[in-house]
Amino acid sequence: MKPPMVKKQRQPSLPLSYQEDLNSPLP
Repeated sequence: MKPPMVKKQRQPSLPLSYQEDLNSPLP
């Protein structure tokens, strides 16, 4: 399990909304 930050950088093609969900899954 790697931090979402790394995952976000490795998958820049995903929408910003999805990346934000990875960083802050809680509202």
